[in-house]
Amino acid sequence: MASSFLANLLVESTYLPLETATTIITMAGLFKWPPQATVNDGDCFDFIVIGSGVGAVIANRLTENEDVRVLLIEAGKNPSVESMLPGLFILLQNSYQDWNYVSEPEEATKNQQVGAYRTSAGKCLGGSSNINHFIHLRGDPCDFDSWAAYLKDESWSYKNVLPYFRKSETVQDEDILKYYANFHGVDGPVIITRQPDDSTRNIMESFEEIGVPSVLDLNTNNTVGFTESSFIIGNGRRQSTSQAYLNNLKRDNLYVLTETVAEKIIFEDNVAVGVILRLGSGEKITVYANREVIVSAGTFNSPKLLMLSGIGPAEELQKFGIDVIKDLPVGKDMQDHFAVLLLNKLERSIEISQIPQLTRLAFPVLLGGINLDGSKCCPDYQIIGLKFTHDTPYFLLTCTVLFGLKHEICSKLNAETIGRNHLVTFIGAFHPESRGYVKLRSADPNDDPIISQSFYSNAKDFDNMKKYVKHFLTVYNSSYFREINAEVADPGLDECGEMSLDNEDYLECYIKGMTVTIFHQTSTCAMGSVVDSNMQVYGVENLRVIDASTMPNITRANTLAASIMMAEKMSDVIKNKYNL
Repeated sequence: MASSFLANLLVESTYLPLETATTIITMAGLFKWPPQATVNDGDCFDFIVIGSGVGAVIANRLTENEDVRVLLIEAGKNPSVESMLPGLFILLQNSYQDWNYVSEPEEATKNQQVGAYRTSAGKCLGGSSNINHFIHLRGDPCDFDSWAAYLKDESWSYKNVLPYFRKSETVQDEDILKYYANFHGVDGPVIITRQPDDSTRNIMESFEEIGVPSVLDLNTNNTVGFTESSFIIGNGRRQSTSQAYLNNLKRDNLYVLTETVAEKIIFEDNVAVGVILRLGSGEKITVYANREVIVSAGTFNSPKLLMLSGIGPAEELQKFGIDVIKDLPVGKDMQDHFAVLLLNKLERSIEISQIPQLTRLAFPVLLGGINLDGSKCCPDYQIIGLKFTHDTPYFLLTCTVLFGLKHEICSKLNAETIGRNHLVTFIGAFHPESRGYVKLRSADPNDDPIISQSFYSNAKDFDNMKKYVKHFLTVYNSSYFREINAEVADPGLDECGEMSLDNEDYLECYIKGMTVTIFHQTSTCAMGSVVDSNMQVYGVENLRVIDASTMPNITRANTLAASIMMAEKMSDVIKNKYNL
């Protein structure tokens, strides 16, 4: 990949100090990942956990009982030191720590470099929590109350999942704990911090002028407002699930295999009894579970493994000669947060940019939960705002590397930021109606799945996105935006003609051309259709799926916090079932 080129660009363009190498060397000594286990063909364990994203949470919690033997399977390697350094996160997507899956082409992908969306899914110990963008946001209480109502299971209500959010975290922010201590944990594995920055004050006040209140914390029972984001960053390093739940963990009853692919789940009389693994050496072995096989391979790979194992749409499986164990809608109804990118040119500046630190994010991140109807308590759409100082490489890297837009578009936009600070905003639908899917490409476990995002396949989403963008643009009527002559940068979309966001035809063309994924895919093995409310797969025994793929509906938030909560909750469910 191009990571070495990008690393050089980042270092040279931001004047990283000579201490960079020292920081990396020092940081490397802080990580002691579980050793590679010796596992032989025919070995038995109590639980086999496939995937180490939220699977790391489950493996940690189950092995708290020293009599429980757990095998944790990860297809990727141990995380790189770079993945733990907040200042280098832009380099992680499209690296060896990413599955590098590409979606099917669609109308909204015409301005993507590869003509399709490059999706992001972590392939390393800790999964996607090792390559995501750090934002820690739970979702609205009504998200979980609606899960409970749909599943007819009150254990999923907000009041009943809140203890698991708290259990997972250690919030290190005096202001948040002063006002919202009842909502937060102070002794959990995942450290949560903020990076307050005075330079965001004018922006937040501008949104106050258009009726969006500034709030300290969106991880409470109030999720409407604008705030500075909370992050999974603690002690200068990423708080991935591998860092929080596996680093320095020394337990003789936990067996970890990295660079190992689960190819198929084995059933006997509709009972999951084991898994066929392909080791890093290429050798294939079969391992067995005395109690359960738990699939935590993520929104793309969990349905892929189920289908390869005979659980999924019968017609699809039969097409590839796969024996059908259970006909279920696996891979269907995928949900995602998609967003329209707008680059907002702010004040001109000649100030020298602050020298970035590898142990912090190099720029402020703002989050807004916005509703169009002031009478509602749940937000309709999200604004993610990244505030960059002038003449730094962050926008160009964000545009090309993270979101994959064509180089000519990103270069045109970047040229407009010269000498001006700028705010990159992603205006996203919280609860889109459009549904994508994940399908098998073949019966070969080595083949990537077919992924269709299907953005705007439901026309309601497109109409709503126009409303969201129009609402966002009213911030240009605020005092600060008028005072500095703020402007939306022109991406030079030839198919749209001369830029004019006031023109309905241009706005529609812009939305179609500048829509990106925010990498929050969920619901391909959803509770209520593929698994029950205890995440047990319908129609078979001793098989669960526990990860974002099981969300019955996507949350109004980045999905990591809720995924960790689900894993914490299910760990207790499993412990209670077996009296562990």
